[in-house]
Amino acid sequence: MPESRQSDLTPQSNNFPITDRIYSLIEMRRNRDPVDILQMFEAFPEPVRQSLLKGMQHLQFTDGCTGGCPWCSFDVKRKITSGFDFESFTQFATKYAKYLPERVALYWASDPFDISGNRQDGTSYDYDDVVSALIPHLRREQKIYTSTTVPKGTEAIVVKLLQHLQDVSKRDITLYNDTSLHTVRFSITDSNKETVYSIKRQLYTLGLDAKYIEGQFRVAKEVNEETIKKLGKFIRHPERQVISRDSMTVACYDGVLTTPDGLYSIYMDMATKNNPYGYGLKKLDPTDRVQEIPTYRDALNYLSESVAEKILNGSEDVVMPAVEIDRKDTHSGESLETVVLPSLRRDALTFFYALTALGLLPESVSPQAQNSLRYMKTELEKRYAIATSQFSSEIDEEAKFVIKPLWKALSEKLNAFLSSFDS
Repeated sequence: MPESRQSDLTPQSNNFPITDRIYSLIEMRRNRDPVDILQMFEAFPEPVRQSLLKGMQHLQFTDGCTGGCPWCSFDVKRKITSGFDFESFTQFATKYAKYLPERVALYWASDPFDISGNRQDGTSYDYDDVVSALIPHLRREQKIYTSTTVPKGTEAIVVKLLQHLQDVSKRDITLYNDTSLHTVRFSITDSNKETVYSIKRQLYTLGLDAKYIEGQFRVAKEVNEETIKKLGKFIRHPERQVISRDSMTVACYDGVLTTPDGLYSIYMDMATKNNPYGYGLKKLDPTDRVQEIPTYRDALNYLSESVAEKILNGSEDVVMPAVEIDRKDTHSGESLETVVLPSLRRDALTFFYALTALGLLPESVSPQAQNSLRYMKTELEKRYAIATSQFSSEIDEEAKFVIKPLWKALSEKLNAFLSSFDS
């Protein structure tokens, strides 16, 4: 490759050489079609914007993905054709970032390090530049979450971002001690393991703080054939087990998904052959008289480990609620009604999270935790009664098949816990 071509591709350094194939990938990422996120968002009248923003956990900056993770459940194209432009995103962040949820991600069915492009002045930008434009406008408690497999040609950008995030953390000792803030999670397989750990070695070479480096890499996720969730494009895998993590969801929240193609309402439910990805999705139209916006819920609050911890602390927030839809008048912003969306798949997902949480509890728990478990049982019994009343109208046979054995296992586990306390 001519030296002039390679030198133009900053910040990719000599530590991560560029082949012709990688050069083509970088050029493709940079030369995609720009989409104005500010114009797209502000097509919605001002009275409903706050409701959209507070559930906008994921902003998919680019379409497609060049990461090519072998375990990815999304059946996405392996090229980048469009994405938000830098200037409009900067304006969007300045006006609206502080209204976004506490956890913000700039990807969905994509890899954030595919974010690249050319500014209006002709200079290039990358994911670190986008993060730099976002951070100054976030509230103190907001955090940017990044998950990546390190697409080819982005290694030096990863290093640059981690250097930048350490600098941000060092400005505040609270942030520096909290590695969950602005976290980068590496998804690791045999195909990219050496790349990921070469990044780690370079961070040490550059003199970054060992505690910071180990904190970031502590959340790395090793993935292999056994740990792949068999849902999405793997939903018909011969070894898929229906009552298992294979029926969870690729979604991680109820709320609003923003993509270069538009805004969507999204909510979590169980993955089945009728609904392979385990979520409901509906495009929002700014010209509609009514906007149907799901109440924002972050899955992190209802995953097994979180629920188990809340039980031990005596919390009553231990059952993932049903999907709630806030129907708002588009032009006045007035809430017309909040409706509970009947979903047997959502109930099944809720039961699965609760069942796995119970499996993490010790045999003996405090009186506070016992009260939490009694509350959980009462709420889940109500949900099961509602679920069984939906059987006649439910067309998803897999959801009907799984709900009864899930409830049987869950109620037996709950009853065993509570009877041991009472005795």
